[in-house]
Amino acid sequence: MRIFSRSIVKLLLSTALALSALICANAQVAPRETGNATRRVYTVRIGPRDSLDKITKVRGQIAIVAIPDDAEQSISVVEFRIDSTSIGQSNQKPFRVEYDTAKIRDGTYTIKAVGRDSSGREVWSTAARVEVANSAQEKEPRERNERSGREIRTRLDRAEPSAKKRTPTNVPMRRQHVPRSPSLPKTNPGTVSSEQFRALPKGTVLDQEYKNSFQGFSIKYPRGWTFEDQTAAMNPKSNQDFWIQFGTYPIDKSEIVVNVRRVRLEPGTDAQGFLRRNSYAKDWERKTVLGCPAFACTSRILAPKPAVVHRLIIISDGYAWMLNCIDYSGKAPEVSLAIFENMIASLNWHFEKPSPKQAN
Repeated sequence: MRIFSRSIVKLLLSTALALSALICANAQVAPRETGNATRRVYTVRIGPRDSLDKITKVRGQIAIVAIPDDAEQSISVVEFRIDSTSIGQSNQKPFRVEYDTAKIRDGTYTIKAVGRDSSGREVWSTAARVEVANSAQEKEPRERNERSGREIRTRLDRAEPSAKKRTPTNVPMRRQHVPRSPSLPKTNPGTVSSEQFRALPKGTVLDQEYKNSFQGFSIKYPRGWTFEDQTAAMNPKSNQDFWIQFGTYPIDKSEIVVNVRRVRLEPGTDAQGFLRRNSYAKDWERKTVLGCPAFACTSRILAPKPAVVHRLIIISDGYAWMLNCIDYSGKAPEVSLAIFENMIASLNWHFEKPSPKQAN
């Protein structure tokens, strides 16, 4: 009888172990779930050429796959961006990153992939547009939560006062303290010439030049910096608009970033007309830069991370040159301001301008 009982116990133990192993195996291969529904990952394929005329609707988690041109065999890494924000990079085929669109607001965005060779030189890029629509997905769960919330509040109203006092809904919210930005030095008013610009920081030399005959301008930038064309991220834009970004490589991690944008204005728009349409600049400092009316300001921002921002808008020949310098270094703002002002002093747009037939 004892031998028979021991056999039954051993059989039960072995059966229990087998069942537990099977449960663990199933748990490892089960798909990720959100609530009661299987989590879906939207795949967005971009390349080998731009496809900005088509908008793909996405939500939740997305997988972005870059497909370079077959002729580009020198690509060693691909960086992915949403608008001007880098979201990751991949150094092996298929070039792919995942991104949670819940981190950004609903709306239309430009996804860009930039391919670089082993030396960090840009050899290929492509862009596509997507529409993020997470609010439609969250509408039904939010309605369920609101119904549940009403039921909880009804039960609490019937409860004794001591129970109501312990609920978090009766705890007053604490006001978040945001430190005031210290005053920052303003640039000298009046006409700005090369002689008035601050001396460059020690070791900084503006001996590299960006020049584009079609865009009709050139500008010098510091040794060791690089540039990236962000024009595809502008929305809306005309044939004459562009956006060039300067900084150390990779630019999304550069301590100082300089943006040069040119935007075509409505015919006949002068500096006063620009102010009427863009009231945010009415309190900026008015000055003359490179012989043209301009507006400038320096301020601090706290998000997405603390920085000092120098801004300058120059109105010339039917265009608004919208330039800024974003300084994340934490150093004295005069350092980045000196680099910014000297780059502006080197700005030249008086050569080989595109013919009016090329404009929109």
